[in-house]
Amino acid sequence: MYGKESSTQGFNGFFAYADKETLYMARSQMKLADGDLPIEKNEIVVSKEWLSKFSPDCHIGDSVTLDTESFSGEYTISGILDTTGQEKQNMYSFLISKEMLEQCKKYEPDGFFAYVHLKNVDQLDGELIKSYVQKIKEELQIPGVGFQDAYFRYIDGDISMENVLLLMAFAGIVLVGGCVVIQSIFRISIIDKIKSYGQLRTIGATKKQIMRIVKKEGHSLGWKGLSIGILLGLGVTLLLFPRGFSLLGYLLVIGCTVLIC
Repeated sequence: MYGKESSTQGFNGFFAYADKETLYMARSQMKLADGDLPIEKNEIVVSKEWLSKFSPDCHIGDSVTLDTESFSGEYTISGILDTTGQEKQNMYSFLISKEMLEQCKKYEPDGFFAYVHLKNVDQLDGELIKSYVQKIKEELQIPGVGFQDAYFRYIDGDISMENVLLLMAFAGIVLVGGCVVIQSIFRISIIDKIKSYGQLRTIGATKKQIMRIVKKEGHSLGWKGLSIGILLGLGVTLLLFPRGFSLLGYLLVIGCTVLIC
């Protein structure tokens, strides 16, 4: 990871060197959408978002010009990265060749990051994962190892009570707001049809029959709303969190939703 550099074109670039194995392990953040990784000094991989905004007419094999502190000059595009979402932060990723990296003035031979990809990680607990990583650290004499504590709290089932209370408070606000809105809409619907109910009473309909009509309409609207809401919730969940989706968990949520509504 060479680091961040600013351009006079108005964007921030994050420059790094990566081989195919590292790129595979970082696939949740970026992936090579087209082309190959850079080999020659003047070759570079650019992000799809950067290309569409700053050089929309360029393709693989074409030349682009950069003007950052360490990477000023003309480069040939060898590949295109898919890094969706970076354009919102005005930060764009670039992959440089190893030859280019080694000639940069801020290059440090011991400044590489080592990534470890553990197989069957879902079947391992946090302490076992840490012990494997410590063993690798000792064997390869790596000076330091960092762990993401939030991830280990998640896999070990250590859920923060503060987060649970926060989610419960948020759910309570949504529930109260939903009840108020639904009640208001239904009340307006009843008021709009009050003349029709009066006519039905005139021709002999009882209060129970009128109440049955109102309840039937409420149930009809309720099931339609439930179905649309459940399908939308399922679609959004699959779109935002495809890897964390649990059918059993979602069925439980559906059951609770139906009961509450």
